[in-house]
Amino acid sequence: MHRWTQSEHYQRRRIFKAERNIDFVGDINVSFSTTETDNCRADTDTLCFSCIRWLRRDNAYITTFDFIRLVEYILDTTLSINGKGRIRRQLESFHPITINPLPKSPTMFDVIMDFDEPRARMIRKSIKVFLWDDLDGALNKVLQRQT
Repeated sequence: MHRWTQSEHYQRRRIFKAERNIDFVGDINVSFSTTETDNCRADTDTLCFSCIRWLRRDNAYITTFDFIRLVEYILDTTLSINGKGRIRRQLESFHPITINPLPKSPTMFDVIMDFDEPRARMIRKSIKVFLWDDLDGALNKVLQRQT
C-alpha cells in the first residue's frame, strides 16, 4: 500500500485489470496491472476488480464477489449458483471476514457500497472479504479444482 497514488489512498482502493490470453497449446495466461476506472469502461476484453484498503485494519482485501468474477473471467464461463457456492466454501480456508451493514455509523461496508464501477459487490447485503495477500493462493486452490 506504500506505492498507492494519492487518488487511490483517497478512494481507499486500487483498481486492477486482468487480461487473459490463451497460448498455442491452450494454456491460459493471465496478466494483471493497475489501471484507472475510465480504462475499465472502455476495455471490454479485460476484467477490472478492486484491491480495497481497510484503514482500521491497515491491510488490503478483495471481496468474494470480485474473486468469483475473476475466476469466471479466467475460465471464460458463467458459474452456476452451486458453482459460486463451492468457491465460497473453498475460500473459507482463507478465513474471510464478514462485513455487515450497521445502521447509524459509517463502516467499511458503506465504503464498499459507495464504490463506482467496477463495483466490488452486486447487492446490498453482508460482504465477505479476504486478505489481498491470499489472492494468489486462493486462485491456485480454486482453479486447480475448476479445471
